[in-house]
Amino acid sequence: MLTKSKPTRRLQDRGEHPHAIADRGDGYRALVTRPCKRREREGVHEALGLLLLVLLHTSGVKGGKEMDVIKSVQITQPSEETPTIIGTDLTIVCEILPRNLPREVLTSVEWIREDNHFQKRVTIKPQENKIDIFYNTNDSSVALKVYNISYLDQGKYICSATQRDHVTIFQDFREVFAAGPPVIIYPYTQEVKAALYNEAELEVDFYGCRTDECNITWLDEQSRNIRETWKDEKGETDSKSLYSSRKLTSENVTHDDLHSYTCVIQNVYGKASVTFILKADPFLLLCEKYDSGCFRSVDKPARSSVMFKCTSANHRVIPKLSWNMSFANGSSVTVGNKGGDKVANVEVIFASVSVNDPNPLVTSYLTIKDTQYSHTGNITCLISGPSEFKSTLSFNIFGSPKVVVKDDTVAANLGHQVSLNCTIFVNPPCDQADDLWWTASGSPINSTGRYYIQTVMSGITTISTLTIYDVQQEDITIFECRGRNSYGRDSKTVKLVTCPQGFLMGPDFQCIEEEFPTLTLVLSMTFCLIVVTVVVAVVFIVYRKKMLQKHECTMERVMQESEKRRHVKIVFTNSGQLTQEFEKVRLQSESERCNGEFLSGDEFPRERIRFLDCLGEGTFGKVVRSEALNIIGTGRWEVVAVKMCKETATDTEKADFLNELLLLRKIPKHLNIVTYYGCCTRSDPVLMVMEYAPNGDLLTYLRGRRPKKSEPETGEATENGDNEKTTTITPPTLTSKELFAFSLQIARGMKHLSDNNIVHRDVAARNVLLTDRGVCKITDFGLARDIHGSDNYERRSKGPLPIRWMAPEALIDGRHSTWSDVWSYGILVWEVVTLGASPYPGMSASQVFKFVNDGKKMEKPQHCTDDLYDLMTQCWRQSSAKRPTFDDICSQLETLLEREGDYINLALFEEKDYAVLEPLLLEERL
Repeated sequence: MLTKSKPTRRLQDRGEHPHAIADRGDGYRALVTRPCKRREREGVHEALGLLLLVLLHTSGVKGGKEMDVIKSVQITQPSEETPTIIGTDLTIVCEILPRNLPREVLTSVEWIREDNHFQKRVTIKPQENKIDIFYNTNDSSVALKVYNISYLDQGKYICSATQRDHVTIFQDFREVFAAGPPVIIYPYTQEVKAALYNEAELEVDFYGCRTDECNITWLDEQSRNIRETWKDEKGETDSKSLYSSRKLTSENVTHDDLHSYTCVIQNVYGKASVTFILKADPFLLLCEKYDSGCFRSVDKPARSSVMFKCTSANHRVIPKLSWNMSFANGSSVTVGNKGGDKVANVEVIFASVSVNDPNPLVTSYLTIKDTQYSHTGNITCLISGPSEFKSTLSFNIFGSPKVVVKDDTVAANLGHQVSLNCTIFVNPPCDQADDLWWTASGSPINSTGRYYIQTVMSGITTISTLTIYDVQQEDITIFECRGRNSYGRDSKTVKLVTCPQGFLMGPDFQCIEEEFPTLTLVLSMTFCLIVVTVVVAVVFIVYRKKMLQKHECTMERVMQESEKRRHVKIVFTNSGQLTQEFEKVRLQSESERCNGEFLSGDEFPRERIRFLDCLGEGTFGKVVRSEALNIIGTGRWEVVAVKMCKETATDTEKADFLNELLLLRKIPKHLNIVTYYGCCTRSDPVLMVMEYAPNGDLLTYLRGRRPKKSEPETGEATENGDNEKTTTITPPTLTSKELFAFSLQIARGMKHLSDNNIVHRDVAARNVLLTDRGVCKITDFGLARDIHGSDNYERRSKGPLPIRWMAPEALIDGRHSTWSDVWSYGILVWEVVTLGASPYPGMSASQVFKFVNDGKKMEKPQHCTDDLYDLMTQCWRQSSAKRPTFDDICSQLETLLEREGDYINLALFEEKDYAVLEPLLLEERL
């Protein structure tokens, strides 16, 4: 291509023509110089040469693009009717024609999977340890590799290539079928509650069988065929996905049917089984009437109706049933079984109670008509009688926004500040940036200059405040608050008005001329002020007198009670053991005495607590096993754990104890968080009453369940006939599933804390309690902090810290967040896997600090699988942003649980490799 450059301009300066073209003899053209007198004739040659070069360049570009055009796609492997064995890897190769296409063309090829069972299409993306995509430019192929195939990976795999015009699409597909032993995917629980003399159903959902390919057998607890009263029925079957279901039903369950049932499913590859335990204990079931799944959360659109069904059975006598409804706006309603009540625009309608002899079956219905956002909250069904039960589900309303303004006209003074407020009720909530905004005379307002917009979101309620600084005449206009979401939009207007100088704003926003106060007005105001002062003084004197009378009554009550009973005494001996002395305590209702004096909130009467024995003690506090009367509404003495400060505790330690109390009482209840019952704060020592866990802390429990060596008495003869001690190793009593369940429960509890903006800062096995039913309870919130409104907490105080459980950012910078709790959780899982070993065995605190700071990680225990160790290493990533959330951790653990693998092989556990440091290094200093 010819260009005009500096040398050609110099040719012009010498009087020669720069654009003459000559043939060099090698197929190219070159510039030659001609005298300027031939300028006219050679100008024609110049134009023709330029046109020829442009045509050559254009054809070359088109030829290059033609080389990148996709002609077709074809899947070459695997063969069409070859099934893939469960647990193996699958590779699908898609060839793109023509050959030798550039990589950027190959990377535009997409893989799509169409699920056989749910008929959904999903674009496939690479996933760590599950899916890889390889591009081969030599033969223009794209390979999809799926690792560890399961029944859920079955379906139609589509190779899709889109032409450069974004219109033409080439596709080819391959149906992928799996083969292997049956896999049971339902039930989630093996305990089934049935109503006596009513219908019962045992259902199994599983993969791995086409029609009549599996042998399915139901057996009772003695491995015998089931009774004739039970009927075996086929359920849904999908030959493509190999999904099947089976039901065992009985129309009339009796006491003879209350035992275990086992369903055995077998094909040519293997077999699977699940055992049900049928029980007929008293139960209570709360569901939406037309919800077959009976979920714990119900979502309904606004301005609709909903009906809830509450069923209870297996009671000796007909129980009393009532409903409680607590709403997000703070209102609530409780209705008995007589029915009928209206609170917060909610109509409650009850159906009649039906009884089927000889077993009372109670069913009741609750109907809410014209649902509103304010109805969002909890619905609870309660049973009272010989047995007390309650069941609660959350009720959620969604729909378009509803904007409400308290004042549609607001008065303002020029040069002053004014605020306009609007409340938006909406679910799902509006996005603060795009879906919630203010306008002035129709034009959007930004939070700049004299305008400042503050938005506070809490659940379904959003409060938006527009503040105008230094009000000007141009601001006296109509403002509009607008909100929108995917369901619709709404808006309300607020008119801003003002009055000129010398005028006052009247009650109807009319400007009234200002009048200066007269002498009569001044005297009237002075008289009113004197009257108000006298009234306040009289009220204060009366209140003071009543308080003195109450105090005298309280002192009299204490004196009388001291004569009627002996006080419980807690005495610590020199050896550190706790003894007790108490007699029979005669309690009476104090709420009926002393002019109706009673405790409020979660304050629990101290006299209703009697101490038993010491569970443990630390530097400044101790926990005592105690009994509390009617603390959970049963009317009986319940075993609880009472935490208190020692007499030697400093003011700082007492303040830390109160902070823990205040934090614990604000955490919403959760199955895996220790339950807070109440407190005694009106006198020292301050008591915190909590749930009691009989099995103690998880660390001690794990260490106590390590494989033990037992020695028989001397004198037993060996095979050689000599009298010597023989050593036998008893197998561990813990199972892999139990240890795995501990990790999953703790992750769910930590997710609950994270969702409520709580950083625990001391996640360790020693701070997890275990109930007698194997339920893990996170406890010890002495170091926990509320980080609501921020992402992390910066430690400013100094003192002993759990070095071995701390993340790098916490060790180095003192910054604690949910991500540092994730690190500590990974250490806790390592403790569970090693049955209570001390982290970083053989290292001092300073060595641990350097080890963690260098980015090193503890090695994988030999009896732990790669899947579980991979979860630990994810938690130990140096960058906190790359660590998984507790929601991710729960999902991973639930996925592993569904695979039903033994992730912890205790048969390979070697105690010598996992030492226990004694004494426990709970707190260390660097």
